[in-house]
Amino acid sequence: MKTNDPAVREVESERGYVSSLYELLTERISEARVQRASVLKAPAGAAGEAYEREIAAERLAKEIGRLEGAEKGLVFGRIDRTDGTTLRIGRIGLHTEEDDLPLLVDWRANAARPFYEATPVHPMELRRPAPAP
Repeated sequence: MKTNDPAVREVESERGYVSSLYELLTERISEARVQRASVLKAPAGAAGEAYEREIAAERLAKEIGRLEGAEKGLVFGRIDRTDGTTLRIGRIGLHTEEDDLPLLVDWRANAARPFYEATPVHPMELRRPAPAP
């Protein structure tokens, strides 16, 4: 459904952005699973190699768990900064090599502080969205 309502267009744009984050998360989970399977299949000749393989597999298992744990409620906030940048706040950080800014900022990161701490008196370089016409 096409609409001229800017608020509806903004919501649709955000839905598309969030959907792309879930697609990226699914891709990252899949990549980590493939890497872990590859690590576990690799032969280990010496005891040291077997130990290193197990450490790598455990690290990847933790990463898979971290990513899967973020699936529910991946994105829960957004901040619009006075410099024109927009940051989405979520359970984990997501980024790609091509992007200057993270696609999703971990809620514990310093960049997310204004989401929790900004007030009308101390806006912390955030802007309020313009009201819909």
